[in-house]
Order: sequence, then C-alpha cells, then structure tokens
Amino acid sequence: MNMLFTKSSPATPLLQSKSDRVLRPLTLAPLIGLFLLSAIGCRQAAVSSATATGGNTQAGSGPQTGGGTGSRGNAGGPSSTASTAGDNLALGNPSNATADKGNADNYLLTRPQYTLSYNRSNGGPNWVSWHVQLSDLGRVPRSNNFAPDPLLPPDWQIRPNDYTGSGYDRGHQCPSGDRTSSVENNSATFYMSNMLPQSGDLNRHVWEKLEAYCRDRVQAGNELYIVAGGSGSKGKARNKVNIPTDCWKVVVELPQGDNDLNRINANTRVIAVDMPNVEGIAGDRWQKYITTAADVEQKTGYHFFSNLPANVQSALRAKKDAGRAASGDDSGSQGRNTNSQRSTRASRRRHYSNSSTPTDSRAIPDAESIPTTSHHRTRSVTPQTAPSQDAGGAPRVWVNTKSGVYHYPGQRWYGATVEGQYMTEAEAIQHGYRANTNGQ
Repeated sequence: MNMLFTKSSPATPLLQSKSDRVLRPLTLAPLIGLFLLSAIGCRQAAVSSATATGGNTQAGSGPQTGGGTGSRGNAGGPSSTASTAGDNLALGNPSNATADKGNADNYLLTRPQYTLSYNRSNGGPNWVSWHVQLSDLGRVPRSNNFAPDPLLPPDWQIRPNDYTGSGYDRGHQCPSGDRTSSVENNSATFYMSNMLPQSGDLNRHVWEKLEAYCRDRVQAGNELYIVAGGSGSKGKARNKVNIPTDCWKVVVELPQGDNDLNRINANTRVIAVDMPNVEGIAGDRWQKYITTAADVEQKTGYHFFSNLPANVQSALRAKKDAGRAASGDDSGSQGRNTNSQRSTRASRRRHYSNSSTPTDSRAIPDAESIPTTSHHRTRSVTPQTAPSQDAGGAPRVWVNTKSGVYHYPGQRWYGATVEGQYMTEAEAIQHGYRANTNGQ
C-alpha cells in the first residue's frame, strides 16, 4: 500500500486512486490495524520458515559461543542448502574456544562459511573447521580479495601486506574452492583470519592436491567435516604472524544425508595428514603425509570428535587412511563432471594467486576445457619401456592430455593412453594437470 503524506498534515495519509487521481483522506486507525495484521502474518511466516529449515536464524551475525550441531548434526537439514554456521562445529570444538575477548589466544569466531579459533599472539587461526556438501560447490569465480577480518578487534587484525616479503604464501585453511556457491561465501574465505603462512610448495602443490581430492569426494556423493591448522613455529613474519613448522588437516567423510552425528560410526572414513611447511615437496603426493587424528591431537593438544560417543571417538582417532576410498570407488578423484571441474578451477588458480610474491603470468588451462572422462585405450608405448626420468634425473609423469590427469611410474596407465606426453611433475602441475590419486 502506497501512503502519501502532505507537509501540512503529516499525520493524515492520502490514498491516490489510479482511475480518477482523486486524493481521498483516510482515517489513521484502519491503516494501523491493517499494518499490525500484516506484521503479525509476516512474523508467523518467518517463524514457520525458520522452523522448517532447522531454526538457524543467526548465520552471519558475528562471533557466537558454543558449537551446536546446526541443521545437519542431529535433526538433519535440507541438503539443497549451503552449509551453515552450526554445521561447521557439528563434531565438536577442538580447543573449547570461547567468544570471550579475554580469551584472545583461543577466541571463537563464527560465520556461516567456517568457524575458527583465533590466536591473537600468533596472528592467525589455531584451527579452522568447516562442512562441505554438494550445494557449497558452484560456479562463482575466485574472489581474490584478501582483507582483514572485520569480526576481530582492529588491534587483533592481520592485513594482507603483513605477509609481504616473508617468502610464504597466504595459505587458505578453509579453501576458496570449497565455497563457490555465492560471491559472499567465496569472499569470506579471503579474510586473513583464515590464513596461515605456507611455503609455495606446500600451499600450491601437495596441500592443494588434498583440497581438490576432497572436493572430488563431495562430487562423488559424500559430505565432509574438516578441521585444519598449523603447529610449531619457525619465527614470525614481520614480527606479527607465526610461521608454523607443519600444517595438518583432519577430514571425516560420510555419504550425503541427514542426521549426521547418528550416522557416523567406527567404520566412517577419516583422513588425517600432517605436512611439513617447507620447500622441495611440490612433487609429493598428499598420501605421503597420512597420519592419524590421534597423532595430530598429541602434537597440538586439541580434542577432535568430542560430540560423538566415546567409543566412536576412539575408533576414529586411531584410523590411518589408505589414501583412497575403502569401497574402491575413488572415481571422484578424476573429476567426474563439469561441476567438479568448476569447483576445482579456483583451487588450480591458487598455484599463481595465493603467493605473497608476484604471480606467474603464464596461462593456466581453464578446467572446463578439459574433458571429464578418462580415455584409457592402449597405445604403442608401454609403461615398461617409458623413460621414468629426464636427462637431469628428475622423475617424469605421463600426462593424459585428454583427461587432464597425470600418472606416476608403476601406475596402470603410465605411458599407456592414446593421447599424452611425458613431463616432470612440476611441469604437469604448472600446466594445470591433476595427479591420478586412485592408485591405478
């Protein structure tokens, strides 16, 4: 309803008829009644809507305490919606962080995209926790808008240039590629509270390989609960940001569904890695650094899976992953469809975009231009006769230029696809190709 007020009589609303353009005075009381009825109706609709979606009405409202189970932990929630703030800590709060500014080195910062424990003294997160499901992966391009976190007090904030000249990348903990469903979600991953100083070989290579593998597992029909962080100290960048000696990650994988806490059991897959924050590891596979959640707990003092039954906690902590899905269906690591390729486009660009030093200007192949199927037809060159090293002794991989996947010596399709070529792994990564991580 359009209400027009005259300057001479501001309390008298006038309704203009479209037919004859006659202004007719109305009494105020009927309008107030209509307004109240409308407001009550809207409020009831909002309450009903919130109840239907799990009641998560505080998303994005700033730091919050606790680590509830959200819309997926116990009651379940609609899998067509993106992950929420409650989902991020569904499995527990590893360090019992609180949203108390007096707890500056274990400060709980909550937003819909991820939850973290911030350490003011270290200028970064102790850990970052988030949930990934298919609806979190979309077509939004990488924002690349690194910025101080506005949810932190100004004197706690780290700025992008605090990494400049350090020799380390601004390494995402919750990856940009895990939040591509909207510009807002992707931009949130570029707050500096979500960064740790990582070596280029870690951040752009072996760490990124695991990130891409995790998204492929989501594309294969799973959802993930992930916690990541760093441990130890190699000094501080600009005397502000602690440089960790190692970076770790713990991933819980289960089939897409609802009522997650009740579905996680002793047989649920857990991937735990602990990677050195050094150069010289670009050619390593992420599987090389598999460990157990118990080992990460011992190193950090954190406590994972605390919202699960004690017997399940113990079983999951002790699990050491084989580096591939137990079912043998690791097809997600090959990039099953264009959605998977879109979700990994941003992560591939991390090879050139996350560094604190100027980025490489060489073109990176668009992920969508690489076919999604593997073309495994036998060619004349066999793996046994293929050169495994170049003239300088560097290991060579076989790149299937049709699928965009490269294979290691000893794997089934090394040198045995119709279209492809040999190159060093560093060259393959440089050109945007991905490793075959399914062990064949």
